[in-house]
Amino acid sequence: MRQINMSERFRQAYANNLRALAEVHELQQKHQAAGNRREDDKTVLGKLAHLRMTSSLSKVDACVRMTNDLIDQHECVVIFVNFVETGEKLKERFNEGDRECDFMSGKITNADKRAAMVEKFQRGDTDVLICTFGVGGVGITLTKAK
Repeated sequence: MRQINMSERFRQAYANNLRALAEVHELQQKHQAAGNRREDDKTVLGKLAHLRMTSSLSKVDACVRMTNDLIDQHECVVIFVNFVETGEKLKERFNEGDRECDFMSGKITNADKRAAMVEKFQRGDTDVLICTFGVGGVGITLTKAK
């Protein structure tokens, strides 16, 4: 496992999210006695998801660097992400350079288009294939990547 240091911007966003989560937790404790816990639980889960997304986005730069190192060694790379926002940011970063990259998410509902992305990757025409777990984790075979 490799430790990734967050930029100051993401460190502040993460700290803000943690503070907001602590506030929600305090509110949850107050409302628990009143029987309104279900709404508070939804709020907590939403805050946790936002915290996870902030953490995920903070790793984009390091992921791009490590992936570029692998591509320079003639490897093809598949990156699985939890959040569409992270996948879109990664694709944007790879496309800024000279890397060929596709991003497969639930936004692409056409099965033929998804199959074309997989085939393009399998042929070696794409350096990087980014997939959300919901789309890339089920029903596709990627033998090009190690």
